[in-house]
Amino acid sequence: MNLKTKRILALALAAMLTLSAATGCKKGGDKNSSSEDPSSDVSQSSSDSSSEDEKDRVSEYQVEVPKEDREEFDRLVKDVEEKRLDPDGKVIAYLNVPGTDIRDAVVQYNAEKDLAHFQTNGEAYFERKDIYGNYSFEGCFFMDYEDKVGSGSADDMPKNTIIYGHHLGNPQGVTNDPDGIKFGQLLRFREKDFAEANPYIYLTTEKGDLVYQVFAVSDAPTVTSPIEYNLVDYSDEDFIKLTKDLRRRSYYNYPDVTVEADDKIMILSTCVYDYGTYAENNKQRFLVVAKLVTGKYFEETANVTENTNRKLSPYDPNSSSEAA
Repeated sequence: MNLKTKRILALALAAMLTLSAATGCKKGGDKNSSSEDPSSDVSQSSSDSSSEDEKDRVSEYQVEVPKEDREEFDRLVKDVEEKRLDPDGKVIAYLNVPGTDIRDAVVQYNAEKDLAHFQTNGEAYFERKDIYGNYSFEGCFFMDYEDKVGSGSADDMPKNTIIYGHHLGNPQGVTNDPDGIKFGQLLRFREKDFAEANPYIYLTTEKGDLVYQVFAVSDAPTVTSPIEYNLVDYSDEDFIKLTKDLRRRSYYNYPDVTVEADDKIMILSTCVYDYGTYAENNKQRFLVVAKLVTGKYFEETANVTENTNRKLSPYDPNSSSEAA
Protein backbone atom coordinates (compact mmCIF):
# COMPACT_ATOMS: atom_id res chain seq x y z
CA MET A 1 0.00 0.00 0.00
CA ASN A 2 1.61 3.30 -1.03
CA LEU A 3 2.02 6.31 1.25
CA LYS A 4 -0.67 8.32 -0.52
CA THR A 5 -3.22 5.56 -0.02
CA LYS A 6 -2.18 5.13 3.59
CA ARG A 7 -2.52 8.85 4.19
CA ILE A 8 -6.00 8.94 2.69
CA LEU A 9 -7.05 6.08 4.92
CA ALA A 10 -5.41 7.74 7.90
CA LEU A 11 -7.34 10.95 7.30
CA ALA A 12 -10.52 8.95 6.93
CA LEU A 13 -9.66 7.39 10.25
CA ALA A 14 -9.44 10.87 11.78
CA ALA A 15 -12.97 11.65 10.72
CA MET A 16 -14.27 8.32 11.98
CA LEU A 17 -12.33 8.19 15.23
CA THR A 18 -14.59 7.96 18.22
CA LEU A 19 -17.85 7.13 16.54
CA SER A 20 -19.70 7.77 19.75
CA ALA A 21 -20.01 11.19 21.36
CA ALA A 22 -17.03 10.79 23.67
CA THR A 23 -13.98 10.94 21.46
CA GLY A 24 -10.22 10.61 21.63
CA CYS A 25 -9.26 11.91 18.25
CA LYS A 26 -7.00 10.32 15.71
CA LYS A 27 -5.59 11.99 12.63
CA GLY A 28 -6.25 15.42 11.34
CA GLY A 29 -7.58 27.86 10.97
CA ASP A 30 -8.10 30.88 10.10
CA LYS A 31 -4.94 32.72 9.05
CA ASN A 32 -4.84 35.69 11.31
CA SER A 33 -1.53 37.53 11.21
CA SER A 34 1.64 36.18 12.79
CA SER A 35 4.51 37.91 14.52
CA GLU A 36 7.03 35.44 13.10
CA ASP A 37 8.96 35.76 9.88
CA PRO A 38 8.05 32.74 7.74
CA SER A 39 11.40 32.87 5.97
CA SER A 40 13.33 32.32 9.19
CA ASP A 41 15.12 28.98 9.72
CA VAL A 42 14.16 29.04 13.39
CA SER A 43 10.51 29.07 14.37
CA GLN A 44 11.07 31.15 17.49
CA SER A 45 14.10 32.16 19.52
CA SER A 46 14.95 33.87 22.76
CA SER A 47 17.12 36.95 22.81
CA ASP A 48 18.80 35.53 25.93
CA SER A 49 20.02 32.41 24.12
CA SER A 50 20.43 33.56 20.52
CA SER A 51 24.20 34.01 20.87
CA GLU A 52 24.78 30.58 22.44
CA ASP A 53 23.72 27.16 21.27
CA GLU A 54 21.01 25.96 23.66
CA LYS A 55 22.18 22.37 23.33
CA ASP A 56 25.62 23.31 24.72
CA ARG A 57 24.33 25.17 27.76
CA VAL A 58 24.05 23.62 31.22
CA SER A 59 21.71 24.98 33.87
CA GLU A 60 21.90 24.65 37.62
CA TYR A 61 18.31 23.45 37.58
CA GLN A 62 18.04 19.98 36.04
CA VAL A 63 15.08 17.86 34.97
CA GLU A 64 15.07 14.06 34.97
CA VAL A 65 12.39 11.53 34.15
CA PRO A 66 11.18 9.99 37.43
CA LYS A 67 12.67 6.57 38.02
CA GLU A 68 9.16 5.31 38.78
CA ASP A 69 8.28 5.84 35.12
CA ARG A 70 10.95 3.34 34.05
CA GLU A 71 9.68 0.87 36.63
CA GLU A 72 6.11 1.25 35.39
CA PHE A 73 7.16 0.96 31.75
CA ASP A 74 9.04 -2.28 32.39
CA ARG A 75 6.16 -3.67 34.44
CA LEU A 76 3.54 -2.83 31.83
CA VAL A 77 5.61 -4.20 28.94
CA LYS A 78 5.91 -7.52 30.74
CA ASP A 79 2.27 -7.52 31.83
CA VAL A 80 0.95 -6.82 28.34
CA GLU A 81 3.19 -9.45 26.79
CA GLU A 82 1.66 -12.00 29.14
CA LYS A 83 -1.97 -10.92 28.89
CA ARG A 84 -2.55 -9.22 25.53
CA LEU A 85 -5.11 -10.70 23.19
CA ASP A 86 -3.31 -9.75 19.98
CA PRO A 87 0.47 -10.09 19.58
CA ASP A 88 0.52 -7.17 17.08
CA GLY A 89 -0.30 -4.66 19.80
CA LYS A 90 2.41 -3.69 22.27
CA VAL A 91 3.46 -1.12 24.83
CA ILE A 92 5.77 1.29 23.04
CA ALA A 93 6.23 3.98 25.72
CA TYR A 94 5.12 5.34 29.07
CA LEU A 95 3.74 8.90 29.12
CA ASN A 96 3.86 11.25 32.10
CA VAL A 97 2.34 14.75 31.91
CA PRO A 98 3.19 16.55 35.17
CA GLY A 99 0.32 18.38 36.83
CA THR A 100 -2.21 15.83 35.55
CA ASP A 101 -3.20 12.23 36.14
CA ILE A 102 -1.84 11.33 32.69
CA ARG A 103 0.62 8.60 33.60
CA ASP A 104 0.12 5.44 31.62
CA ALA A 105 1.28 3.15 28.87
CA VAL A 106 1.29 4.23 25.23
CA VAL A 107 0.53 1.37 22.87
CA GLN A 108 0.96 0.90 19.15
CA TYR A 109 -0.51 -1.59 16.69
CA ASN A 110 1.04 -3.09 13.59
CA ALA A 111 0.74 -0.41 10.87
CA GLU A 112 -0.70 -2.53 8.06
CA LYS A 113 -3.00 -4.43 10.40
CA ASP A 114 -4.22 -1.19 11.96
CA LEU A 115 -5.31 -0.02 8.51
CA ALA A 116 -6.95 -3.38 7.84
CA HIS A 117 -8.75 -3.21 11.18
CA PHE A 118 -10.07 0.23 10.31
CA GLN A 119 -11.29 -0.94 6.91
CA THR A 120 -13.19 -3.76 8.57
CA ASN A 121 -14.42 -2.07 11.73
CA GLY A 122 -14.40 1.64 10.99
CA GLU A 123 -12.07 2.47 13.88
CA ALA A 124 -8.45 2.18 14.97
CA TYR A 125 -7.53 -1.02 16.78
CA PHE A 126 -6.93 0.65 20.14
CA GLU A 127 -9.69 3.23 19.81
CA ARG A 128 -12.04 1.30 22.08
CA LYS A 129 -9.63 -1.13 23.72
CA ASP A 130 -7.42 -1.12 26.77
CA ILE A 131 -3.72 -1.83 26.50
CA TYR A 132 -4.38 -5.58 26.58
CA GLY A 133 -6.84 -5.53 23.69
CA ASN A 134 -9.99 -5.89 25.78
CA TYR A 135 -12.98 -3.69 24.97
CA SER A 136 -12.85 -0.38 26.81
CA PHE A 137 -15.07 2.60 26.04
CA GLU A 138 -12.44 5.09 27.17
CA GLY A 139 -9.72 3.42 25.11
CA CYS A 140 -6.07 4.04 25.87
CA PHE A 141 -3.20 6.25 24.76
CA PHE A 142 -1.89 5.08 21.40
CA MET A 143 0.88 6.19 19.10
CA ASP A 144 0.40 6.99 15.44
CA TYR A 145 0.83 3.78 13.46
CA GLU A 146 3.40 5.44 11.16
CA ASP A 147 5.75 6.43 14.00
CA LYS A 148 8.83 4.24 14.09
CA VAL A 149 10.63 4.64 17.41
CA GLY A 150 13.24 1.92 17.01
CA SER A 151 14.99 1.45 20.34
CA GLY A 152 13.33 4.59 21.66
CA SER A 153 16.61 6.43 22.10
CA ALA A 154 16.73 10.15 21.33
CA ASP A 155 18.49 9.36 18.06
CA ASP A 156 15.90 6.77 17.02
CA MET A 157 12.78 8.80 17.79
CA PRO A 158 10.86 10.03 14.74
CA LYS A 159 10.71 13.66 13.70
CA ASN A 160 7.15 13.91 14.96
CA THR A 161 5.90 11.53 17.64
CA ILE A 162 2.09 11.68 17.74
CA ILE A 163 0.05 10.26 20.62
CA TYR A 164 -3.76 10.17 20.62
CA GLY A 165 -6.13 9.83 23.53
CA HIS A 166 -9.85 10.22 24.18
CA HIS A 167 -11.34 13.26 25.85
CA LEU A 168 -14.39 12.13 27.76
CA GLY A 169 -16.28 15.35 28.28
CA ASN A 170 -18.62 16.08 31.16
CA PRO A 171 -21.22 14.99 30.26
CA GLN A 172 -19.40 12.69 27.88
CA GLY A 173 -18.75 14.16 24.47
CA VAL A 174 -20.73 17.32 25.21
CA THR A 175 -18.57 19.75 27.19
CA ASN A 176 -14.88 20.02 28.00
CA ASP A 177 -13.61 18.61 31.27
CA PRO A 178 -10.07 19.54 32.34
CA ASP A 179 -10.54 17.29 35.38
CA GLY A 180 -11.71 14.30 33.38
CA ILE A 181 -9.92 11.09 32.57
CA LYS A 182 -7.57 10.39 29.67
CA PHE A 183 -6.52 13.42 27.59
CA GLY A 184 -9.25 15.74 28.84
CA GLN A 185 -6.76 17.00 31.42
CA LEU A 186 -4.57 18.40 28.65
CA LEU A 187 -6.99 21.33 28.62
CA ARG A 188 -5.32 22.54 31.79
CA PHE A 189 -2.62 23.92 29.50
CA ARG A 190 -5.12 26.58 28.42
CA GLU A 191 -4.63 28.13 31.87
CA LYS A 192 -1.61 30.43 32.07
CA ASP A 193 -0.64 29.44 35.62
CA PHE A 194 -0.67 25.77 34.71
CA ALA A 195 1.31 26.32 31.49
CA GLU A 196 3.95 28.27 33.41
CA ALA A 197 4.27 25.65 36.13
CA ASN A 198 4.49 22.63 33.79
CA PRO A 199 7.08 23.19 31.05
CA TYR A 200 8.03 19.53 30.46
CA ILE A 201 6.51 16.19 29.49
CA TYR A 202 8.22 12.82 30.08
CA LEU A 203 8.28 9.85 27.72
CA THR A 204 9.91 6.57 28.71
CA THR A 205 10.79 4.07 25.99
CA GLU A 206 12.87 0.90 25.73
CA LYS A 207 16.16 2.80 25.61
CA GLY A 208 15.14 6.35 26.39
CA ASP A 209 14.16 8.48 29.36
CA LEU A 210 13.08 11.44 27.27
CA VAL A 211 12.18 14.97 28.28
CA TYR A 212 10.08 17.12 25.95
CA GLN A 213 9.69 20.88 26.43
CA VAL A 214 6.30 22.40 25.62
CA PHE A 215 6.29 25.20 23.05
CA ALA A 216 2.66 25.36 21.87
CA VAL A 217 -0.80 24.53 23.21
CA SER A 218 -3.06 24.87 20.23
CA ASP A 219 -6.54 24.46 18.86
CA ALA A 220 -6.53 22.91 15.40
CA PRO A 221 -8.77 21.21 12.85
CA THR A 222 -8.24 17.54 12.03
CA VAL A 223 -6.18 18.54 8.99
CA THR A 224 -4.01 21.63 9.36
CA SER A 225 -2.74 23.90 6.59
CA PRO A 226 -0.25 24.71 5.18
CA ILE A 227 1.32 21.59 6.75
CA GLU A 228 -0.54 18.62 8.23
CA TYR A 229 0.33 18.13 11.89
CA ASN A 230 -0.23 14.37 11.81
CA LEU A 231 2.56 13.32 9.47
CA VAL A 232 5.66 11.76 10.96
CA ASP A 233 8.34 12.77 8.44
CA TYR A 234 9.01 16.23 7.03
CA SER A 235 11.58 18.06 5.00
CA ASP A 236 13.45 20.70 6.99
CA GLU A 237 11.43 23.42 5.28
CA ASP A 238 8.09 21.79 5.99
CA PHE A 239 9.08 21.03 9.57
CA ILE A 240 9.78 24.69 10.24
CA LYS A 241 6.50 25.65 8.56
CA LEU A 242 4.69 23.15 10.78
CA THR A 243 6.20 24.36 14.06
CA LYS A 244 5.55 27.97 13.14
CA ASP A 245 1.94 27.17 12.30
CA LEU A 246 1.44 25.36 15.60
CA ARG A 247 2.89 28.36 17.45
CA ARG A 248 0.54 30.71 15.65
CA ARG A 249 -2.40 28.60 16.79
CA SER A 250 -1.15 28.43 20.38
CA TYR A 251 -2.94 30.07 23.29
CA TYR A 252 0.45 31.22 24.55
CA ASN A 253 3.79 32.24 23.13
CA TYR A 254 6.83 30.38 24.49
CA PRO A 255 9.56 32.85 23.46
CA ASP A 256 12.38 31.08 25.30
CA VAL A 257 11.94 27.76 23.48
CA THR A 258 13.73 27.55 20.15
CA VAL A 259 12.74 24.94 17.58
CA GLU A 260 15.12 24.31 14.72
CA ALA A 261 15.11 22.08 11.66
CA ASP A 262 17.15 19.35 13.36
CA ASP A 263 14.87 19.15 16.41
CA LYS A 264 12.25 16.47 17.08
CA ILE A 265 8.79 17.06 18.49
CA MET A 266 5.92 15.25 20.18
CA ILE A 267 2.23 16.11 19.72
CA LEU A 268 -0.47 15.00 22.15
CA SER A 269 -3.82 15.17 20.34
CA THR A 270 -7.39 15.00 21.60
CA CYS A 271 -10.88 16.25 20.79
CA VAL A 272 -12.57 19.26 22.35
CA TYR A 273 -16.13 20.54 22.41
CA ASP A 274 -15.81 24.32 22.19
CA TYR A 275 -18.11 24.65 19.18
CA GLY A 276 -20.67 21.89 19.50
CA THR A 277 -20.70 18.27 20.55
CA TYR A 278 -18.75 15.63 18.67
CA ALA A 279 -21.88 14.74 16.72
CA GLU A 280 -22.29 18.39 15.73
CA ASN A 281 -18.62 19.16 15.05
CA ASN A 282 -16.08 16.34 14.98
CA LYS A 283 -13.24 18.46 13.54
CA GLN A 284 -12.15 20.14 16.79
CA ARG A 285 -8.76 19.17 18.20
CA PHE A 286 -6.55 20.39 21.02
CA LEU A 287 -2.80 19.80 20.72
CA VAL A 288 0.01 20.03 23.24
CA VAL A 289 3.26 20.31 21.31
CA ALA A 290 6.74 19.83 22.79
CA LYS A 291 10.29 19.43 21.51
CA LEU A 292 12.75 16.75 22.54
CA VAL A 293 15.40 18.19 24.87
CA THR A 294 18.83 16.89 23.95
CA GLY A 295 20.97 19.18 26.10
CA LYS A 296 21.27 20.00 29.79
CA TYR A 297 19.64 23.41 29.91
CA PHE A 298 16.30 23.58 31.73
CA GLU A 299 14.05 26.29 33.11
CA GLU A 300 12.12 25.62 36.30
CA THR A 301 9.06 27.38 34.90
CA ALA A 302 7.93 28.30 31.40
CA ASN A 303 7.99 31.89 30.21
CA VAL A 304 4.60 32.22 28.53
CA THR A 305 2.79 35.25 27.20
CA GLU A 306 -0.71 35.44 25.83
CA ASN A 307 -0.96 35.06 22.07
CA THR A 308 -3.32 37.94 21.35
CA ASN A 309 -3.33 37.31 17.60
CA ARG A 310 -3.93 33.57 17.65
CA LYS A 311 -4.61 31.79 14.37
CA LEU A 312 -8.13 30.42 14.54
CA SER A 313 -9.49 27.22 13.05
CA PRO A 314 -12.16 27.42 10.34
CA TYR A 315 -14.87 26.06 12.64
CA ASP A 316 -14.34 28.97 15.06
CA PRO A 317 -17.11 31.55 14.43
CA ASN A 318 -14.54 34.33 14.86
CA SER A 319 -12.47 32.98 11.98
CA SER A 320 -12.63 34.94 8.78
CA SER A 321 -10.46 32.66 6.66
CA GLU A 322 -11.34 29.68 4.53
CA ALA A 323 -7.97 28.07 5.13
CA ALA A 324 -7.26 25.53 7.86
